[in-house]
Amino acid sequence: MDWSKAKSILIVAFLLLNIFLVYQNLNKEGILQKNLGQDELVSETLSLLQEKQIVITAPLPKENSPLPYLYVNMTNQEEKRVTIDKTLSSPTNVEEINKVLEEKIPWFKEYIYLPSLSTGQTLTYIQTFQQIPLFGAELNVFLKNNRITGYNQILYRVINIGEKRPTISYYMAIRTLVDNGIIGNKESITDIKLGYYGQVNNTDGVQVLVPVWRVTHDSGVHYINGITGGIEETSIKRSMVEETTR
Repeated sequence: MDWSKAKSILIVAFLLLNIFLVYQNLNKEGILQKNLGQDELVSETLSLLQEKQIVITAPLPKENSPLPYLYVNMTNQEEKRVTIDKTLSSPTNVEEINKVLEEKIPWFKEYIYLPSLSTGQTLTYIQTFQQIPLFGAELNVFLKNNRITGYNQILYRVINIGEKRPTISYYMAIRTLVDNGIIGNKESITDIKLGYYGQVNNTDGVQVLVPVWRVTHDSGVHYINGITGGIEETSIKRSMVEETTR
């Protein structure tokens, strides 16, 4: 056996093992520092909320996940009359109504029903993408004498999906609103939801929907960009956003 060659192989193997162990240790330290940073942010935010007597009454969201930008075309279907030769057993039988609507309304399966915004004469839905709400894409279905008489619909058709990007935590979104004086002393935060939101680009009809944290509080509804952390302009009616994903 060539002991000199074997010795050299063992030395190289030990060096590679040491490099691997150092890398693993540095990686663990990086994860630990990141977790400590998140814990520190949460602790500081909770202290700030307590100091300002701001309470969160909404269920806390699950851990945020990376999300992409969505590039969409918007179709705004003004009130459209439909003829459905069927008498409904009840205007509150949503399961029966949904089966009928699936045959009459384009892409109906992408919408979810919003019960507290619905009445005996109007049923309200909102569009989703991969189970995430598209804030502002609303569908209203009109009923009369236990019959469906028409509907209006805002529909987003996704034409391109960007790369997934890390999203900020909901605590960071709340902190932004508190630090900017948008959420004031003694307010309640009643809803926190992750979804998509965007402004219309009038030049070519393409709209970019960005991941946002929608925060509903006593004095308003605000959207925080889930990628940049900036405050987005708000143009959606409060009643709509309060019910979106209940």
